[in-house]
Amino acid sequence: MNESSNSIDLKKKINDLSLEDYVSKQIQIGAEINTLLLNEENINIQYLESLSVEFELNEVSNILQEANIQKSERISNLLVAMYNNSIDFANNNPDFKNFTSEEIENIIEAEYDKQLEQYNKSNSCIETYDRARYRCGRNLTIAVSVSAVVGIFTGGMGWGIGAMSAFAISALCLDDAMDDYNECMENE
Repeated sequence: MNESSNSIDLKKKINDLSLEDYVSKQIQIGAEINTLLLNEENINIQYLESLSVEFELNEVSNILQEANIQKSERISNLLVAMYNNSIDFANNNPDFKNFTSEEIENIIEAEYDKQLEQYNKSNSCIETYDRARYRCGRNLTIAVSVSAVVGIFTGGMGWGIGAMSAFAISALCLDDAMDDYNECMENE
């Protein structure tokens, strides 16, 4: 779809959808996942990144366990909740099937950014760290959300691999945020 010719239509559609509630719930779930990830040590990122075969939702917990994640059951339940929330959103908004995956990502990302705007204004090390953590969560929830919503319209393929890749990237992002915080504290 041509972005400029559909920008007015997109705004209308966004206002007609429960996009705000959907994203709000995804942010809530993503924040809980991030909190759990902060307490994880020795996550086998390479294992998560190496997954190349699609898997079922009921396999998520075992995959996370294989990646040495201690809270694998809880995190699995949260990832499945994100997926189910995305399924509900997609089923209630069939017009999304008319958009490309890039357009879906842009619409969802714009709403995430709007809702997370409050975390973009900070100067102290802890505020900068908090902002980085929220961005890690935003990236995780956007990736999981988009892969699920797009998957609905493409026969469900790709969600699992996309979710595990996003999870691995989020874990690395949180490590980077902590490294940046520690460096900031050393320089103050």
